[in-house]
Amino acid sequence: MPLRNRPKGLKPLKFVGEWIVADIYVRGDQPSRLGIKVTKKFGNSPKRNRCKRLIREAFRLSFSSFKTGFDVLLRPRSKAAEAKMSDIQNELYFFISNIS
Repeated sequence: MPLRNRPKGLKPLKFVGEWIVADIYVRGDQPSRLGIKVTKKFGNSPKRNRCKRLIREAFRLSFSSFKTGFDVLLRPRSKAAEAKMSDIQNELYFFISNIS
């Protein structure tokens, strides 16, 4: 289920990595959701869409590592245009391991 609006009243856990910036909101027992924010400043639409596809796939592959009840808002950094999916996936695993 996609994340449409930022959760109100919750303070995020912020993580800054080499490729992405993550705001992770803890919500309880509800299923985890993903939100991706890529602005025009990142590049033209093929570049933005490729980045979003990579992030979605990396989240899908690492979804089993997430506990339930997280809203994950991911913002790619400008270097993410050259990133491989394994780079983004490793960074997500790093963020997940630091939540506990």
